[in-house]
Amino acid sequence: MKKRENFSRLASVKLNVSKQGLIFYINRNYYRFSEKKQQLLDRQYERIGGEYANALRRYMLTADTMTKICFEEHIASPSTIYPLVRRFYEEFPLGEFLR
Repeated sequence: MKKRENFSRLASVKLNVSKQGLIFYINRNYYRFSEKKQQLLDRQYERIGGEYANALRRYMLTADTMTKICFEEHIASPSTIYPLVRRFYEEFPLGEFLR
């Protein structure tokens, strides 16, 4: 199974590649941020993900594949999570995060 080690543009996300990359790498560096910044990200995972917040969080923070995450989180299909990923990117509070 191919892991998601590096950034790849998501065609379904209506943001330019630079913003997508910035959001991707912000999430990949989650553990290097202050507790306040981590809490901001955690609120975003909860707000967008709802009952699937843990799966969304794992997708954004790790190199695990969507198939692996869905299997381990007992989610029937990756198509359940992909719309949440798109929404997460498009509604990411970049201005608030970069303050």
